[in-house]
Amino acid sequence: MRPDQFANIFLSAAKRRGIPCNEVEVLGEPRAKAHWTRIDHPNGPFLRRKGVFQFVSRLRPRRAGRRLNQGAEAICSSRGALRAVLMGQGLPVWSACLADAAQIDDALQTVCDPSDNAPGFVRLMADGANGLTGDVRNAQIYDAEAVDALRAAALEMIEQSEVVSLEPLHPGQHIYVYLVGGIVQATQRRAPPSVTGDGVQTIYQLISARNSAEDTADALSLRPALMRALDRQGLKLTDRPEAGQRVQLGQIQDGASGYEVGALSDPLDRQHDGALAQLAKAALTAVGGMPYGAVELFAPKGACLQSGADVVLRNVIPYADPAPFCAADADTAEKISDALLAMLGSDEVWQMTPLPNYAPSALDDADPDLRGIDPEARAMARELAMAHIPYQVATYAPEPDSEPINSVTFQLAGHEYSVANGAIRIMLGDGARGHINGPAVPLTSDKSATKALLKQQGLNAPEGRTFQRSEMGGAMAYAQDHFLAQGIPVCIKPAAGHGGILVFTKCATEAQVTHALEAVFRRFREAIVEQTVSGEDVRFIYVEPNIVGTLQSVRADVTGDGCSTILQLLKAFNDQIPSTGRLRNVACGADLVHHLFSQSLQLESVPAVGQQVSLSPINYFTTYLDGTDSSGDIHPEYYELAKSVFAAIPGLRIGAMDTIIGDRTQPATGDNWHVLEINSSPGITTYTQRGTADAPQPYAKAVIDLLRRKGDEIQKAASEHAFEKEVTHSDEVLAEQIDASLAALETMPAEFLAETQMDALVALVEQAKAHSPFYRDHLKDVFVNGAFSPDAWLSLPILQRRDVRLLGDRMHCDTTPEGGEVSTVSTSGSSGSPLTVRWNRMATLATRSVTQRMYRWHGFDMAGSYAGIRSYGEKGAAFPGMRRQRSWNTFNPDAPFYSLSVDTPMAQQLDWLGMIRPDYLNTYPSVVAELARLGLRNNEKLRFDYVLTAGEVVTPEIRALCQEAFGARILDSYGCQEFGKIAVQCEHEKGRLHICTSNVLVEVLDENNQQVLPGQSGRVVLTSLYNYAMPFIRYEIGDYVTLADSPCPCGRSGPTIEQVHGRRRNMIVLPNGDRRWIAGRTLSDLAKILGASNLRLVQTHPNRIEVEYEATATPPPGIDQRLTDVLRASVHPLLSATSVAVAQLQRSASGKFEDVVGLEADWLQK
Repeated sequence: MRPDQFANIFLSAAKRRGIPCNEVEVLGEPRAKAHWTRIDHPNGPFLRRKGVFQFVSRLRPRRAGRRLNQGAEAICSSRGALRAVLMGQGLPVWSACLADAAQIDDALQTVCDPSDNAPGFVRLMADGANGLTGDVRNAQIYDAEAVDALRAAALEMIEQSEVVSLEPLHPGQHIYVYLVGGIVQATQRRAPPSVTGDGVQTIYQLISARNSAEDTADALSLRPALMRALDRQGLKLTDRPEAGQRVQLGQIQDGASGYEVGALSDPLDRQHDGALAQLAKAALTAVGGMPYGAVELFAPKGACLQSGADVVLRNVIPYADPAPFCAADADTAEKISDALLAMLGSDEVWQMTPLPNYAPSALDDADPDLRGIDPEARAMARELAMAHIPYQVATYAPEPDSEPINSVTFQLAGHEYSVANGAIRIMLGDGARGHINGPAVPLTSDKSATKALLKQQGLNAPEGRTFQRSEMGGAMAYAQDHFLAQGIPVCIKPAAGHGGILVFTKCATEAQVTHALEAVFRRFREAIVEQTVSGEDVRFIYVEPNIVGTLQSVRADVTGDGCSTILQLLKAFNDQIPSTGRLRNVACGADLVHHLFSQSLQLESVPAVGQQVSLSPINYFTTYLDGTDSSGDIHPEYYELAKSVFAAIPGLRIGAMDTIIGDRTQPATGDNWHVLEINSSPGITTYTQRGTADAPQPYAKAVIDLLRRKGDEIQKAASEHAFEKEVTHSDEVLAEQIDASLAALETMPAEFLAETQMDALVALVEQAKAHSPFYRDHLKDVFVNGAFSPDAWLSLPILQRRDVRLLGDRMHCDTTPEGGEVSTVSTSGSSGSPLTVRWNRMATLATRSVTQRMYRWHGFDMAGSYAGIRSYGEKGAAFPGMRRQRSWNTFNPDAPFYSLSVDTPMAQQLDWLGMIRPDYLNTYPSVVAELARLGLRNNEKLRFDYVLTAGEVVTPEIRALCQEAFGARILDSYGCQEFGKIAVQCEHEKGRLHICTSNVLVEVLDENNQQVLPGQSGRVVLTSLYNYAMPFIRYEIGDYVTLADSPCPCGRSGPTIEQVHGRRRNMIVLPNGDRRWIAGRTLSDLAKILGASNLRLVQTHPNRIEVEYEATATPPPGIDQRLTDVLRASVHPLLSATSVAVAQLQRSASGKFEDVVGLEADWLQK
């Protein structure tokens, strides 16, 4: 019977019972638009698709919840775990050998033993690949005599899955039993698929005809298993079998589709309580947690079906499709449908919960309305009830456009709160809610940023680094060189993980590190590789302003007693885990099987007395140590240090800090304790284990007290944080619109660009003339007869920086067209005292969009991490801390952005970069050159996708250094604080700096204020087209550039800059009064003579230059003459040089490094 036929019969059965059903789409499913049937059963809403039944999530009503057989999935997906569990109950099971790379030869010798009972074939499967629907199509069948081929295939499979199962195959019958509620509903014998030749058609044609038959349960496909079956018979798809010749197209053991079904004889058809029925029931009972499912039995030749002698179990299938069991029998389909609908109303299902991670808890006897709500919310409801605070279950969306979830809500001291998934949020109005820890949440969720913060506080954190998914090789090499080679185990975990997900703490071999990294990178973009430190796992619980409790984590280890198997020890371990409502058991599945193999153990192994066995690389539960911050056996120093850490995190009011302490009774020392991470949504289920029904927990009591005392403060902070996010979201929408406009402008003809720029210029001039006191008079002659005059524009006086300082707020406009907040920034002050510049929102977004457009040109990953090493005044930018801003791009507000002060010593800058491992680095060209030299000397393995530079001239030497040291191309841009980006580099290999014509009008003028021609150099004069708050109109910034004289090879229209030379002050005044730039090659030649990586030329007289350099040794005699010879040969014959050794070459106030400082204008006037 086809699945759709069974579905119709199932719907008819539901209709007879008065149970509504309808087709729905389910969020979060791999095939969200597949046909799911929602069943509104009196026992609760369920979803069905083929053999899968699951709850509708109560927490997120638009998603699927727990699958009914979810508790059996780990066991049934692992051939090793399933076999061990069935054997542990004394049931007959199939023959098999599990093996890893070290044991494969012994396993092959056992399975392929050339005895009288030798198998004809061997099935090879990756452990963990047993299909939960009965699909074992990843299995491979080999002739038992083809040992070499089998060994090669097994080793290849082991590289991916670590452990494989080798199962000998013998002739016999394969019997499938479908059970619901412990009662056999249907049975059938399944035979391999086949076709029969007619002497005319090819095998391919015969297969096609078979697939079109009405009674075909599952269509055949040309999979490798089918092709191997033909190959074993010496046949090809194009062969034409003789009339009556039977061609086998697969084997049941390799999950062949299109299998042939047949009725069984008396033993199981008429007596559903016979020996085979009892064996099938026992299998489901042994696995547990399966109200329905299928069992595969195998009866070898000569086995007695009636007594069950020699019959063995081969598989337990949680989600077998019932349709094939019905064949063409509608009565059987109705019988199974009725049984399944009755099962949904059974006590066994009612006692389940829709939560996937559910475990039994004392909370199960609480309010029935809490059924299906997550354990954290249920636990909080319990505490509220004991505090006599009313609560209710309500639905809300955490974000305006996000999926709604169910939560526990309550009112306290005039404020409304909600609890879900461990997070407490406060109502802000219009349905919006804010996390009570606000800005602390993104910081603490980023483990790299947290580690830097910990170091800033003088706390120990395990040595380690963060690696991108693309840096798998580098992560492996780092783990090997820094830890494994010294016998130090490695901890692998996600950089943005939570809840102990995918944390591997004791990786002692290269294989274990590889497995851990692969597991993390499958789900996360970044992984942390750090040393595993030994000691006790202690968690400090913080509720502002105190530590309110401590917990100790318990590792998943068991101790052998000389008689119990590991499977039995596992059960005893899981039984001792406290019932908190959240599932924390060590699952008996493929992960456990593989972890045991790394210790040369299996589930059936019996450890010796006292032998320690690790069940998992992560911790599984916690026990309570202390409920105050002053008593117990933990030294008080740890409490004070913990409080200082929590207090240092902006916005953190509730949190947990995980530490490793060597001896908690002794004072904290440099090597006695380490801080692992900080959690800003710790939840409270951990504490319910300790409490009884009548005892409130210290943590929950402290949280309620905090909310009662500081509700107003919390709401104010959350509102401010929410407003920032709201403004950012609005900006993102506008930025996308601007980005689309910029994309359209890129290929427009030059005439169209000029018209667009002129329209923006006229609008700016009108705004400035109408709303700025200075420009009201300054621009009065720009309009002739009411129209903008280009000639009058060219005669408009050019503003200098000193003019802006004198004018002050007279340049400001009293309003902006778009309204909204006006921000201010200060210039670097590298050429004098800094200026304060006002920016309206439109100007900010316009220049930001140009930057985003540059990122798009170069294919930036907008979710990647970004680090800046520039001039930052904030204290938090000092090493080893950092500023962490919300994002570096407008398209992904959560992309991590870190920054560090350029004043940090170079070695520490390199260490910092190694710690956070950014995708993109933004710094000055001189800094990246020094970092590259240092990295090459230290053989560092740092890699960036791009290095972004600005503020200094980029030489070909710096580009080559960056490529060699970091494998990164330099992406340069040209800009200033008054205007933002002026020009950005395109992605072409020989691309130039494209002038941002959408934002700024760039004039390049000669000394007579005339526009220079393409290919010529001149002074830069700028007009910001969208700064309506403080217009800069024909403003000279002191730079010189050369315009390109040919189109850029990237194909974009618009003017480009060939070279940025720098400021007038960076030009040398020649003895004849002319000025000129010093070529980069000349600077390189001078540096080689001095043996210096950096130097600076300071002109003190028209014919004298001092060459400053950082001395590492006494210079040889005659050095000044050699320097003079270079300058005279390359610059001017009358120049002379003097070397000046300095301790350190200083940067300007803006953090920039000037390698040439010419004579200032005031000196020339003297």
